[in-house]
Amino acid sequence: TATGQWNDNSEEEEEVSCPKVYVYNLSSEFHDVDLDNVTSRDFTFGRKNKGWKGTLRTTYQHNGGLIMEHRLLQPDNCYYTDNPAEADLFFVPLLMGPKKAHIWKEICQSLNVSRLLTELTFLNDKTACQHFFFFSKGHYSGEYCQGWFYDPVPQLQNAMRLAYSHVAGKAEDEDLMYFRQRSPTPEIYKARHPNLVSVPYPSNLHWDNEINYTYTMPWEKHTTNRNPNTLATSAALISFVGRFDHGDVPVRQKILQLCRDVYHNNATICSIPDADHEVHRKSYAPSDDLFVKASSTFCLEPAGDSPWRKSLSDSISFGCIPVLFHEMSDDVAPWHWGSWKQQARVLVDRQAFLNSEIDLYALLSSIPPKLQGLMQLTLSKFARQFQYSLNQDPHDGIHVTLTGLKNQMLENKRLGKCPV
Repeated sequence: TATGQWNDNSEEEEEVSCPKVYVYNLSSEFHDVDLDNVTSRDFTFGRKNKGWKGTLRTTYQHNGGLIMEHRLLQPDNCYYTDNPAEADLFFVPLLMGPKKAHIWKEICQSLNVSRLLTELTFLNDKTACQHFFFFSKGHYSGEYCQGWFYDPVPQLQNAMRLAYSHVAGKAEDEDLMYFRQRSPTPEIYKARHPNLVSVPYPSNLHWDNEINYTYTMPWEKHTTNRNPNTLATSAALISFVGRFDHGDVPVRQKILQLCRDVYHNNATICSIPDADHEVHRKSYAPSDDLFVKASSTFCLEPAGDSPWRKSLSDSISFGCIPVLFHEMSDDVAPWHWGSWKQQARVLVDRQAFLNSEIDLYALLSSIPPKLQGLMQLTLSKFARQFQYSLNQDPHDGIHVTLTGLKNQMLENKRLGKCPV
């Protein structure tokens, strides 16, 4: 509602508070997407794909910030305000166009932060804690975005930053060369990315409140006419979608070797689409390979170019229990699944797996039915928080993000970072 309270006319739902957000109207020097495209559902979320009533789209992985801006500018949403005096938060939609790392480097090296500050007309010592940026990449790709994302100027020191990853507290594996930062310790590196929080990559599935009151999304399949003590049946126990020549190659190659040589390509045990062919990297378009997640019980999520993968968001949205191999992968998006992930994922000791001390089939098939059922029911209940809905939704990742930002802002003010 316009008063900032959510009401979906359901007697079972309590009113949900909507943080009020002022969105800066930046000049073309700092905003690189036409407004018509920002407000276009097909441009922002990607075109509709076959299946799931149009809720499956070819969503580009670098569109997280664009999705945030799109949702905030939707007519009659409960978050947007054009009155800075009532704003809880101020969104700076800086460079929302999707970009790969080398483009970010080129643009950030030429960006004039002093001119950017002149456009942030409501930024001051008091409101700095209320401002936030959305960097639609892993945080490590922003080292050239100095002055606002990395090593921010004093005026932006207390602003909040969103990215698909955050500064990890651990990086113990010598063969995980993800962090090429110049800083010698995570503590120093955190100081160079102040107030940084990770959020999920956009999944390809998106709740649509225009149809979802009568349609069940894939992550809800485990709650349909099922006794919680019985298991939902799946075509495959284990699946993996991805390539074997990048990211955490040792783990990926081990998965391939197990499925081929130990499980003998038994599709009921381990399903790998196109395992005998090169799987091209897909950063924006889902393929039939992606559908295997909907018919699998456990989805393997070894690290990619970074410990964080878009595939994790897709697995969760398809109701497939994710299997992680590194604590940095597990640490992602604390606002979105920190309170329930321990009941919805499996965390495998990476080195023990590589040393053949853990057999995935033996491990995952030995999980008691009641525990597996609990994990599936947990995904059914909470997976909606890990995806970004097409429109207003009090239970999706956009709402969780904005609520988290407001709470973090209040805590930062309580700590004296900004005057109250």
